[in-house]
Amino acid sequence: MTDHPAWTVDLLVASLIQHQKRTRGTCAHSLRQLSRDLTDFLRFALGPDPITPDQLTARHVNEFITARAAHFKPRTVKVTATSLRWLFRFLRLEGIPTAGALEEAVPTVAQWRLSGLPRGLEDRDLARLMDSLDGSTAIGLWSFPKSEYQMKC
Repeated sequence: MTDHPAWTVDLLVASLIQHQKRTRGTCAHSLRQLSRDLTDFLRFALGPDPITPDQLTARHVNEFITARAAHFKPRTVKVTATSLRWLFRFLRLEGIPTAGALEEAVPTVAQWRLSGLPRGLEDRDLARLMDSLDGSTAIGLWSFPKSEYQMKC
């Protein structure tokens, strides 16, 4: 356990970044994102310096992730959640006993590939598409005849 007389946001974030560089070889881009995410989170949860990381709660985590989810895309929120998990692992190494429970409190952020694509065309849109096909072109010949389409609708 490392003894810290007084944590500041900058000191805590810098310590974690050095730890990530040394133990994981984290790239510069990820470290910049980590620094932004954690500075925002620690200011949100604990206010001005000096801070006391053992006062962090699951409620802070949930409120912060929920606020981020309202303003950012799922991929960005997912990166923020990862940043918080890294923070809590680091705090556990620094001897803060509540950090393990906080790591478990970070919600999983759903992000499905192609989730923004429509499931299918509405009947009206499909009819407009089929009506736009020209039977005198290769694409129009490739589709089924309009009479078959009209019978199926």
